[in-house]
Amino acid sequence: MDKLLGFVCALLCAWNAEAAVTSWAATGGVAAITVGGTAPAGSATIYLQSSLAVGATLFTVTATANPAIASYTFDATDGNPATHGAIAVSTSGAVTLAKAIDYPTVKQVIFKVVATDTTPTTPLTGTFTMTVNFGPSTDSAYSFCVADPTPLGTTIGKATASATAGTWAVMAGGDAAKFTVATGGSITTAAILESSGQVYYTTTLTLTDASAVTNWPLHVLVDNSCLSSGVANVISGVAMIVMTVLAFAVV
Repeated sequence: MDKLLGFVCALLCAWNAEAAVTSWAATGGVAAITVGGTAPAGSATIYLQSSLAVGATLFTVTATANPAIASYTFDATDGNPATHGAIAVSTSGAVTLAKAIDYPTVKQVIFKVVATDTTPTTPLTGTFTMTVNFGPSTDSAYSFCVADPTPLGTTIGKATASATAGTWAVMAGGDAAKFTVATGGSITTAAILESSGQVYYTTTLTLTDASAVTNWPLHVLVDNSCLSSGVANVISGVAMIVMTVLAFAVV
């Protein structure tokens, strides 16, 4: 009997020793996902458009375990911030948008998904931390200061966003005729920019990713005083440009 009990205990110990989340995989976002962390933990960062509607799939995580995964849930402590997510089918690992996001203010949500295996005695778990960065919002802007004058055909900066596969364009209106933007986001002057004609230029860049279109205001100040070594610098915030323009207006 003692030998039998010892054999059973050995089997149970072997079962529990082999049981665990051994790896993670993930899909979603606008680019291939690189999974980090060491099993049973996992982590990744993805980028999504700031236009997803309630019900849209944000991402899917898949855990591998011995013998198998029984369920996926959010970490009970902080796995689903502001209840923005939902795991529609507990055995799939697919996380959908459960509640509308205020994209102009919410730029990032970090989800923690717990996978539980099918160990019959004490189930083991693994946790995947997914950082979701939401793409460009209409309250964001690109602001540049350029030399006076800046010749036609000068690249003054590059528009970048979390939607890495998107296509950029200049929206009609404002000073749109003064700029072009390449597919990769490089912003180039389509005319000479000089303070004798105009000090402050503004237009709107559009980014189209899949069927979603988002806007980025473009602000350009022509003023040598804000340059360093003759190279155009990005101004930290639209407020600095606005204040400079107001200063010109007062003078």
